[in-house]
Amino acid sequence: MADELTRINDSGELESVVADGKVTKHPFLVGDNQPWDDLRFPFTGRKIDESSGRIRMNYYNGTIEFDGNARFTINEGVTMISQMPHNWNEGSTIKPHFHWLQTSAVVPNWLLAYKIYDNNALTTIDTDYSNHTVVKTEDPEFTYTSGNLCQISRFPDIDMTGYGISDFIHYAFFRDSENTSGLFAGVDTGADPSYVFEFDVHYQIDTFGSRQEFTK
Repeated sequence: MADELTRINDSGELESVVADGKVTKHPFLVGDNQPWDDLRFPFTGRKIDESSGRIRMNYYNGTIEFDGNARFTINEGVTMISQMPHNWNEGSTIKPHFHWLQTSAVVPNWLLAYKIYDNNALTTIDTDYSNHTVVKTEDPEFTYTSGNLCQISRFPDIDMTGYGISDFIHYAFFRDSENTSGLFAGVDTGADPSYVFEFDVHYQIDTFGSRQEFTK
């Protein structure tokens, strides 16, 4: 409305004031009312190592296509980097998940490796994933019955206690068909390719940004 003023009051609360003086408070960025947002990693156009022939771009669907025999190995994953935004509630849990096409009742052995980098802290230069946390996917969000279902699957929440804005995370996403990780009940029995659109991370907001460049 043109005659409505939105402001932050002296108590740090967001409120709107209309022409007749009525004040409406908005419980935004406070306690259980902190909103969520996405850190998004579209797979379309992403550079991948296709030397194995088991993972490739599908330009018709805007997905990455993982063959039924794709493996948990260095050249058969998709790698991503995220930096924690300045509006993030520092230290709060983040929730990784991904969007994909489920084409049969068999759920592939989806796997995620991640490593958190803390600014101003020493780290390692890695040649494998031994310094990463490796986790398997949880049950899909939606029940598959038939056809090609636009599906969402989660990975376990990531504890970010002690980390702050501008700290960053390396992710690597795989289809672990041979159960090389040992995290699944057995080998991936889905012979058909699987298609993944996007990996993203839900994070919780408690400010519009940071007061300083590298600190809240």
